[in-house]
Amino acid sequence: MCKINITASMSVHHFLRRQEWSRHLGLKLEVSNITGARQRVRDATGAIPYRYQPDLLDALGRTVVLSLRKLF
Repeated sequence: MCKINITASMSVHHFLRRQEWSRHLGLKLEVSNITGARQRVRDATGAIPYRYQPDLLDALGRTVVLSLRKLF
């Protein structure tokens, strides 16, 4: 099991220098659990205990978040 997370951020003003509205505007991209890895738990009989169901342990799974932030 290997969980990989990546976060990248940049200032939009670097690309739009002549646009005054782009000052202090930031863009952020986050990707969590790229591999989609989940913890696997089994008891002695091979069954998965209820509190260790994969959907309960990691309800979100793989997520991608794009954020735009403006400081005034």
